[in-house]
Amino acid sequence: MSTIPTRLAHHEVAERRPFRTHGSLTGREGRDVDTIGRLEPSDPVAVAILERRAAYVVLSYSTPIAVLTIDEGWLFTSRRFSTTTSKHQGIARYGASLSGLPSLDTASSASRQHYIDTGAYLPFEVSA
Repeated sequence: MSTIPTRLAHHEVAERRPFRTHGSLTGREGRDVDTIGRLEPSDPVAVAILERRAAYVVLSYSTPIAVLTIDEGWLFTSRRFSTTTSKHQGIARYGASLSGLPSLDTASSASRQHYIDTGAYLPFEVSA
């Protein structure tokens, strides 16, 4: 796992490569993550990890803030923690947008449920 400056982490997220920053931001393969940190078990990011649907996970400190699932694309927690974690969430979102894979903003549970109910999944491949 490479150690990189935080300002370059979005490149690693976009390519879904394991990384660690000189600070507290990391990216790991989903099978290597077994913690939900400070997330509630009902948070969509936590659910994806607990159900073993995570292909890639971005963590701030030890809390997952973004996950690329094997079936839905990118999910982001809507929970806010600290100023630093908010910056990390921005980096994760930017990297995810560069990846070209679908993203689902979990801030709106109604839109998430509509997305699931309609089966509006975009086809893509995730290599684990």
